[in-house]
Amino acid sequence: MLMVRVLFKLSILLLCSLSLSAKSGVSQSHLVSLTPAPSATDVSSDTAIKVQFDLPIEPESIDQSTIVLKHNTGFAVNGSIGIAAANTLLFTPQEELKGGGYSVTVQSVELQSKQKQISKPSTFLERLVHWICSIFYDDISKCPLCKYFCKMEPVKISTDPIEYTFSVKSEPKITEIRLFVPLTELPKGDGTSARATAVYSDNEERDVSEEAEWIVSDPSVLTVDDNGTVTALKDGNVTLQAKYEETLSNPVNINIYWEVDGHRLPPEPDPKVNNATLLGVDVNNNGVRDDVERWIYEEYKDKHPIHIDIAMQIAKASQEILKNPNMSVSKAKLLHKAEVNGLICESYFSIYAKYFNKKILVKTDIGTGYLEDLYFNTEDRKQIYKKYSSLLSGDSYSTPPADENMTSYCDFNASKYTE
Repeated sequence: MLMVRVLFKLSILLLCSLSLSAKSGVSQSHLVSLTPAPSATDVSSDTAIKVQFDLPIEPESIDQSTIVLKHNTGFAVNGSIGIAAANTLLFTPQEELKGGGYSVTVQSVELQSKQKQISKPSTFLERLVHWICSIFYDDISKCPLCKYFCKMEPVKISTDPIEYTFSVKSEPKITEIRLFVPLTELPKGDGTSARATAVYSDNEERDVSEEAEWIVSDPSVLTVDDNGTVTALKDGNVTLQAKYEETLSNPVNINIYWEVDGHRLPPEPDPKVNNATLLGVDVNNNGVRDDVERWIYEEYKDKHPIHIDIAMQIAKASQEILKNPNMSVSKAKLLHKAEVNGLICESYFSIYAKYFNKKILVKTDIGTGYLEDLYFNTEDRKQIYKKYSSLLSGDSYSTPPADENMTSYCDFNASKYTE
């Protein structure tokens, strides 16, 4: 019986020692810092949740539910979770946080410790050694026998769960950029001022003209400097927009025209369209093809204005020739008379005016040369002019006497230049 009692006591002691040695893992905080800080206010809407520990995190111990971020209205914020710098949990929201309070719940995770502990015995010899050592040592790892017969394993450290709150400041967002241009029709070389206004979700407005990026559909036609000053470089139609903090304004269409001495010139025609027909493009319907009209005003804009009047008269006669591709001889003579009238008008102001005590105003040849080449500039147009010339050949044509009546051959009011 004595032997049985001894064995029973030994069994009890052995079980107690095993239960003591079976304790593994330590639940501690190990927390270093939280971002945002608990109870923080006015947190930025683009913030991320960071939980830093003093030891590396075991990656297998985290999943998508390790950090849960909720708005005070109850909805959970979607985001991605990961490990930064080995010891920091990082939760990145998929979108900016709206204003209001938030709660953060961080589940327990395992940390990687360099410490080791005696593992649970698995053989009879290990259990016997554990029991014997526990009789003589509170910490069996200090037992000499255990150094030889006990197995060691890393200490598993589980962090404490964390719960805290913070609030995000409600920053007003840009709802629109309003672009205002006081003048949407400008003469070439002139300018105006564009103003870009940012409108925010709290109904506040702010002038952002000096900070905005200006977007012009054709920078060769119009430019805008950093202050919003618009400069028209050449005639044409452009669209202007302002961009601020990735928000585009409403588009504004601006028409830039070319004006000489009060006359607004038609826009430059598309060459393909303009040369596809005999008559070409004449959008202002004044009897002169638009490309020729523009050339005349560009060529003579710095000379006496009579140069433009005479050149336009001769150009109209050239257009009439192209209007009659199936002309007869009689029609050709009528067209020739109109063409010659312009030359007579030119000759008076370039040669004969001085004989009648008037100023010589024309000192450049207008009726021939560049103007004729420009008007009959395609093969079809050249053929019409050749036909016109051939119908006139073989006949004689008189010119009026050189007197002041020569001004009557001008199709414009010539008296304003003779007074």
